[in-house]
Amino acid sequence: MTQDIKEFIRISPGFKAAVNLRNERDNLSKVAGYIPTEVAREIILDFAKKMHPTTPNYRSRIVMGTYGTGKSHLALVLLNLFLRPLETPELQVVSEKLDPDTRAVLKQHRQFVPGPYLAVSLYGDEVGHIGDSLMMGLRHALVNANLENILPPTAFDSAIKRIEEFEGKYPASFDILKHKVAERSKTIEELKTRLREYQRDAFDLFREVYPAATSGSQFHYAARIDPATFYNDVNKELRKNHGYSGIVVLWDEFGQKMEEVVKDPTGKEGLALQDFAECCNDSAENQLHLYLFCHRSLKEYHDISRSASSFSHQNLEDDLRKIEGRFKQYILKSTDVETFQLIDGVIVANEQSLGWQELTKSFEGYFDALVHDTARLNYFTGFTRDELKATVVMGAYPLHPMAVYSLPAISEKVAQNNRTLFTCLCEDEPGSFRRFLDKALMDRSAPSPPMFTVDKLWDYFARDIKQQERTYSIYRDFEQLKSRLGPDDDFGMRTLKAVSVFRVFNPTRFKITEDILLYSLDIAGVDREHYLSELARHSDLKNENHILMRMQSDGTFRPAVSSSTETLMEKVRKIIEDTPEKLGQKSIPYLKSLWPNMPVAGFVEATGYGDDFGVYRQLTIEPVSMYQVRESLHILTKNLGDGSFADGLLFVLLCETSSEIDEAKRIAETTLTEKQNQQVVLAIPKQPVKIARLLLEHQALEYLKKNEASLYAEGGELHEEWQVWKQDKNTQLTDAIGDIVTPEKQALEYYWKGQAQDVQNSRQLKKLATTIMQEVFPYCPKIGDQKLAQDDFGGNWGYRKECRDIVLKLASNDAAETLWKETAAAPQHVITHLLKSNGILRKDQAGDIVISQPGKDEYPGAHQIWNEIGEFLNKARQRPLEVKKLVAQLRKSPYGFKCRVMPIFFAVVAHHELALGNISFEFQRSAKQVEMITAIEGDTLEKVFATPDKFKLVYVNVSSNQKALVDGMAKVFGITLVPSDPALERVKKVGTAIGLWWRGLAKHAQTTVQISIAAYAVREYIFRPLAELEPDTQKILLRDVFERVFDVKDKVKQNDVEKRFSEIKLEFEIAPEKLRQNVIEECLKNFEGGADGVDAVQKWFDALPDETKNFMHHGDPAVLVDCCREADAIDENVLIRLAEKLTGLSVTSWADDMVVKFSAKLDSAKKYVESFEPPSAPFAKPGSDQDPIRPNHVGLTIVFPDGENKKRIFEVVEELSPNGQALENMLNTTVEQIGRSLDEKEKTVILYRFLRKHFFKTAS
Repeated sequence: MTQDIKEFIRISPGFKAAVNLRNERDNLSKVAGYIPTEVAREIILDFAKKMHPTTPNYRSRIVMGTYGTGKSHLALVLLNLFLRPLETPELQVVSEKLDPDTRAVLKQHRQFVPGPYLAVSLYGDEVGHIGDSLMMGLRHALVNANLENILPPTAFDSAIKRIEEFEGKYPASFDILKHKVAERSKTIEELKTRLREYQRDAFDLFREVYPAATSGSQFHYAARIDPATFYNDVNKELRKNHGYSGIVVLWDEFGQKMEEVVKDPTGKEGLALQDFAECCNDSAENQLHLYLFCHRSLKEYHDISRSASSFSHQNLEDDLRKIEGRFKQYILKSTDVETFQLIDGVIVANEQSLGWQELTKSFEGYFDALVHDTARLNYFTGFTRDELKATVVMGAYPLHPMAVYSLPAISEKVAQNNRTLFTCLCEDEPGSFRRFLDKALMDRSAPSPPMFTVDKLWDYFARDIKQQERTYSIYRDFEQLKSRLGPDDDFGMRTLKAVSVFRVFNPTRFKITEDILLYSLDIAGVDREHYLSELARHSDLKNENHILMRMQSDGTFRPAVSSSTETLMEKVRKIIEDTPEKLGQKSIPYLKSLWPNMPVAGFVEATGYGDDFGVYRQLTIEPVSMYQVRESLHILTKNLGDGSFADGLLFVLLCETSSEIDEAKRIAETTLTEKQNQQVVLAIPKQPVKIARLLLEHQALEYLKKNEASLYAEGGELHEEWQVWKQDKNTQLTDAIGDIVTPEKQALEYYWKGQAQDVQNSRQLKKLATTIMQEVFPYCPKIGDQKLAQDDFGGNWGYRKECRDIVLKLASNDAAETLWKETAAAPQHVITHLLKSNGILRKDQAGDIVISQPGKDEYPGAHQIWNEIGEFLNKARQRPLEVKKLVAQLRKSPYGFKCRVMPIFFAVVAHHELALGNISFEFQRSAKQVEMITAIEGDTLEKVFATPDKFKLVYVNVSSNQKALVDGMAKVFGITLVPSDPALERVKKVGTAIGLWWRGLAKHAQTTVQISIAAYAVREYIFRPLAELEPDTQKILLRDVFERVFDVKDKVKQNDVEKRFSEIKLEFEIAPEKLRQNVIEECLKNFEGGADGVDAVQKWFDALPDETKNFMHHGDPAVLVDCCREADAIDENVLIRLAEKLTGLSVTSWADDMVVKFSAKLDSAKKYVESFEPPSAPFAKPGSDQDPIRPNHVGLTIVFPDGENKKRIFEVVEELSPNGQALENMLNTTVEQIGRSLDEKEKTVILYRFLRKHFFKTAS
């Protein structure tokens, strides 16, 4: 007697093969049927947290997962969480499936924001560009909500209105417009339709043809056209007047758009996505959420980007990293246990029905044996024997346990959007489980009940296997081998299908042996002997039609697709066993080189720490060997507190023996308790890890490809075969590593600070990471924006310009007021997150805006960072300090401070010093070139903290002492200082003015030694250096003056400065006058008998005979006599001219010893004149008496050598004609310039000849 199984086993109505957000947004039964996985619970927790208006960034998320992982179902749940109150019964059902922590946060935050969100649902490759689709999606959402009236005007609306205006009022222009549009294969109606759909291409077309219809005018528009502004305006209106809490955009199947983005990340699509994501992240209380659902992993999109030909690989990586940096990323991948439980939930048996009871009773022995074999084979992990029976064997019946295991594995490899794990279970399609269920009959007389075995999966997925490039060869080989089978060879066909299915996903938890094939195909006991005979025949290499190969080493079966397979692996074995030294690297270092390409997480994110501090930290996962931990732990941890300053390390210790595991635990319980290892987690396997051979095989394959390239490299004869084995080993290795490091597998025991930690899943591991980060980095200030919380300065990272501007403002006296009043959004964002949120920029109790150290209790991180930077500044007052020491101190525990915000925090702490000009830097440009940087510009501190090893902080001590000095000197030297001048500018102004004053002093004042010791020191170390061409003003006035003039230990007062420098300044200014007096005194010494020098010289000259006084002397005597007789009375000026003519130098230029030289020359000239005897006068010819001289006339008489007297009398006119004046000037100039090289005697002779020729008309 038979019975239809479908009478008591059915597919759960809560499950559908696919979910369409637009059509099923109100399908609450579908919502209630959702079973959240671990990652899904994290996404829902993130949803709850990000509803709070003060949440950190990342309201933009990418949810990634392969086909069949439930992305659309999760999207439907998220959509309804945004749309409906949490009290909705179906949402309560989902809430009960969450963990208590997530449920509590969800309830608390949903109550805080009770209103619904306007939901914008987008799907796949929407019409138009990303920006167009976003705007059109919002329009549709508003229309569906009967809120179309609140749509703000856009540039698209302006274009439509202008077209209609042409059509109604300006037919000629409209005809031209229509013609131009038709030239581009469009009609006016098509153009208007596309404009209504917000398609940017249509708008660009309209702008292009518009000038033709308007005699060259351009289409000007001021309405909105970018999605960010469009959404913000609508959002504000929704919140203000319509009871909404914000907007959520859910874009399912975004992968098609993402493929366009990765081709050109900086193109239109990439920039539109980045801008909108950043708008969502900065939305604050005007909440705007974005969810993108993609079917590819980020790594696969990265692989796509590498093939783009228009960009370098490095450029693509950098640009893609910018896009990724704006999104919180989730990989939606269920654990094995979750997947098997999900399958159990899909297949629902009515256990109270008579049919089910008869099934379990009739086949009780069969099911017990199946449970026993399934447990014995041990390929299901995470289940007890009872759970295995309830969930896998009975819960998934009639799906065979091997099919239960293989279905998600093959689905992950080859599934498409319309053919997934769920479609296989739920859809009535050829080869599907649903169709099998509908036709299956239970015959109680049969040895076993009907089973959907693993070979049937080939029937359902064969088309997908054929279409996938990476699995096509499996399909091709299947078709080739199938042709060797007879038409009635059921065992052969089922075996070939099963082996081919296994080949698609390469199982690592079992090998394809006789035992596995008997079990997987559910071969009944009576048929086993016959089946094994057929299996031997199909794997007999002597059989020309054999379809399988049986490997002699382990008895496993493979498709017989290559006669040379064994040859390649034989080479591999020989290398491993005979010449392993050829492989170079040891196994674990080799694995580490493969680690970045492994499909395992490279780090564990401390999510709780990120929520608290706005700084996302992580434990970096690295595989290590027992030898490395034992002998070189210090090398493994070199980047903790130094080097790259890793947040923390999770070492996956790959112990190969039980003794190594015991040793590892001893090290974990002793060495890891030391403080320097508090950032280290040691993950120790519970059982020995057996991957050494697999790693060696992987290495050997790479070695053969390189060293036997003609055979195995690309294009080689056996390259395809090599690829098959390489893919096989890759899969085995990645699956093995995944089984080890995935927390849900519970293969590792985690040790921190000497204690084993309770870690059973990814969430608990993240909690451990959070605990570690909170203990290691308790004093990190809150940053709150991931773009700021980074260590690199490269590229354009969003707020770079604003950070530079803020640093520049912090270097001014009015920084607090200026920053507080900042209104621009971007700088205000940075100021709020870094300065206001950390209590640095605030109003004090008096209501004044101040920049000061925040409180220790309320802002411990910012308080401690302030102390650290302040201490560094204090030490720099004593000597220059390397900036790298400060950076290293801030980056390591207990701060973990991020480099991008260091310039701002440094400028905050050094605010007063920067304003005074205390801060300068010594830049080591090269090994031999050092450059001083004294002007703090916008990017100065960024350069300093980007390359701190090249800079030293040189503290320029512009203290109260120095201020008193500068202000006092400014007053003494009459320099006007403006209060708003920066401190170093004031120093420069004073130094420049003093230098000018010094250069203007007489040379004697600059060189005399007849000054005080204090004046001498000031001259040597201050005045002279300041008068140089390019003086180091700061060094001279801020350092040297305190070393040479003032004692730095003393308090310097401005009055003291004024007094001391007034006296010194006066010393130098009166030095020339003192020299004049010395000259007069020397005259007194040489001409005795007077009251002073002037009187003595006058008396001496008056006593000389007339002949001596009137005789034209030569040399120094002539100078002496000429100076005495050139004026009616001798005064001090006459004596100074006498001194200058005797020495040939201006008195103001004299050195001190020139006084002695002058005295000696004066004495010699005096003695010559006193001993002078005039020559005998020639005999004069008799003549008549001379007539008296009339007024205004002059008489000129010369006694010639022959004794004849000649006289000329002429009138002296008061004014000369222009020509006369010119002649006089010319004669004077000529005498002065040329006569300098002649002595007085020769000049007198020339004068005599001139008078004789021109006045007396006598031949010479």
